[in-house]
Amino acid sequence: MLPPNGPELSCGNVCLGHSLHELVSRYANVGYAPRYTVSLPARQSLWRERLVRRLRMQKNCVKIHSMPEISRFLGIIIAMFYNEHSPPHFHAKYGDFDVTVTIEHGVVSGEFPKRALAHVLEWLQLHKSELLKNWELAKLRKPLNKIDPLE
Repeated sequence: MLPPNGPELSCGNVCLGHSLHELVSRYANVGYAPRYTVSLPARQSLWRERLVRRLRMQKNCVKIHSMPEISRFLGIIIAMFYNEHSPPHFHAKYGDFDVTVTIEHGVVSGEFPKRALAHVLEWLQLHKSELLKNWELAKLRKPLNKIDPLE
């Protein structure tokens, strides 16, 4: 809910917490030419739209980062998105590194440490048929099966 005078804003330096109404009236009295020539209610609706857009983006980010985890081994997380583009592939994360690996051919895109990538590719060869089954489940938006980690 917005305050009665509008959203709280910062004018840059020291004066934090002024409402939009206070800032507009302050700059109007000193002859400041605002960048936007929009009425106060219109500015408040713009602020609301931006807030709603930001909240929607945050929700989408949560969905992106919470993709179903298929396996976890040696600090590597293997996951697959639901209803993703072809060719069939999975995502691997190791620390700050992310890669996408195609299931059928093992083509890798992204950066990964050599040793960790070798483990991922070895795991791929051992579990290729299970990964393809999970890919089909993901296209149908059904729960994915966990796959045994690399030992």
